[in-house]
Amino acid sequence: MEPIARTIQLLATRITSEGFGDDSLDLLVIAHAARDLHVNEILVQVMVDDHEPEVARERAFAVVARTICAASDRHRTLEEPVERPLVTAC
Repeated sequence: MEPIARTIQLLATRITSEGFGDDSLDLLVIAHAARDLHVNEILVQVMVDDHEPEVARERAFAVVARTICAASDRHRTLEEPVERPLVTAC
């Protein structure tokens, strides 16, 4: 599992059990990764804004996390070499 995916998983577990709380470092790491991937800036802002309603932040986090993980999966798939035997065409 990639480091950002692990960070997302740990933070998701914490949000589920305790809410967002005061620990914003992991959230900022995820926001930075999201901005690097050009995730919708409004979603990122809602996710990190302490003044937004909790449910809005949770939904924004879910979309941002899903987008980062999907981009990570696409990137990994493109980088993996494909080993295929060459077959003569008939």
